Amino acid sequence: MQWEKVWEAYNINPIQIDKITDRVYKITTNTTIYGLKISKLTIDHIGHWHAVYNYICTHQIYGFVPLILTKDKEPYYILNQTVLFVHPWVESNRTEHIIDESASFFHAIGKLHGSTTQYVDNNENTFNYQSFDRKQKKEELLEYIKFFEAKRFMSPFELQACMHYRDIEWIIEQFEKWNDVYKGLSQETSQRKIVLCHNNLNPSHYVMLDDHLYFFNWEYARIATPIHDICFYLKHAFRYHDCDMKKIVEGLTIYQQYIQLDDREKCELQLQLLNIDSYIYLLENYVHQSMRLEIQMSKGLEQAFRQLLFANQLQTYMFPRLQVNQEED
Repeated sequence: MQWEKVWEAYNINPIQIDKITDRVYKITTNTTIYGLKISKLTIDHIGHWHAVYNYICTHQIYGFVPLILTKDKEPYYILNQTVLFVHPWVESNRTEHIIDESASFFHAIGKLHGSTTQYVDNNENTFNYQSFDRKQKKEELLEYIKFFEAKRFMSPFELQACMHYRDIEWIIEQFEKWNDVYKGLSQETSQRKIVLCHNNLNPSHYVMLDDHLYFFNWEYARIATPIHDICFYLKHAFRYHDCDMKKIVEGLTIYQQYIQLDDREKCELQLQLLNIDSYIYLLENYVHQSMRLEIQMSKGLEQAFRQLLFANQLQTYMFPRLQVNQEED
């Protein structure tokens, strides 16, 4: 990396450079500490990102860690076809377990979505989910289970899949239930909500400062449905065996103080969370790999299974709150 060009572009004089990850560096000067991010953005996509950046600045959207401008007043620097961002350094002592901060997270994402809400004409392409034939999906799952059970000795991964079978079969039924409701709602209104989404909400991309939560690493931010960010967060939270559903429900209640989810959006959330395609992919990948990392693959399968189980728990909160159910009562 030709650091001298970067320091010149930002007019900073480092006295120490610490590599935090392959893409993040901590830059210490005599007066300030900066973070330097080597982005995965390509030059072809920088135009879209810049439009989002201008939107954030123009509307003075609160909650993002600001970027340091270059001497040319640009929010990024390109070095050898690589896009770089510099921002004030922010410390975070958080582990990857995010539930303890769920209230702060839902306040922050609620404010972000609530302050950027727009209404656009209803378009079936605005929300994409992979619907499936229930019978076909059950048969596909059962074929893998039969293949595993036919072995004299099953591996831990194969035993896991067999033990999961009845629960996954039930989840397919629940997906179909939500799908039936969604089909009846999808064309009822002519408009739908879109918001500014961070689009990459893993726990390393936000930080608590002075009791406020701030987002960074937002180069993939885009305008999308509010469910996009919520689903990303929940899928990560549901990976942990001790996920506290009570805190998740409290968080969703907090979120809806800023932006109400309608029946269609609740269905979209559950359809994404209950979709078993990722789980089936792990089974398929295991069967077709000759060289297997058994422990890693077993861990991945267990996490995918947890995501589905917690999604199943969440629907006991979401389904009774559908307006269509209240109207029927």
